[in-house]
Amino acid sequence: MKSPLRSLALATTLALALSAQASAETVTLQLSNATVDVPEGWTHKDAGNNTMALDEPNKQVNISIISTEGKNLLTVVTNVTAMLKKMMPKLKLDKGKKAAINGNVGKVFVGAGVLGPKPVKVALHVLETPDHHGLMIISLVEAAKFKAHSKTVAAIIASLKPPATEPAPTPGTTP
Repeated sequence: MKSPLRSLALATTLALALSAQASAETVTLQLSNATVDVPEGWTHKDAGNNTMALDEPNKQVNISIISTEGKNLLTVVTNVTAMLKKMMPKLKLDKGKKAAINGNVGKVFVGAGVLGPKPVKVALHVLETPDHHGLMIISLVEAAKFKAHSKTVAAIIASLKPPATEPAPTPGTTP
């Protein structure tokens, strides 16, 4: 039987082709210059340390996106996973599955835990951009509200795009 969060990972892939959520704003992440679409009504803020925090209006969903230098990605993943386990001592994550989002490649880990008094569904995307920056997406959704938010979360994750690159000059022309 597929877990609901595994279904979120699959829905993310589908959302790459079909965007069900209107974007109120596209924001650029520090360091990596990747962009992500923030749905109407959601808030976003710079949380420091190259982290962008997105919050659903009723605080039932939090998505944090961390940008790193590619060479530091493993260290960041280790540190963030340790931090999550301190915040959620009952956190359980699977062994991960390959993931690709708009040219960003890596793995997605799914699981569940308890944050404060509430059970939450957790997805942890660990990706490398085409220009070798690291991106880590931590999605926390109240378990009781997961079904109501899964399409929106999938659309946000699917909207993550690496920075635009300049096209190579055509031979015989000047840039």
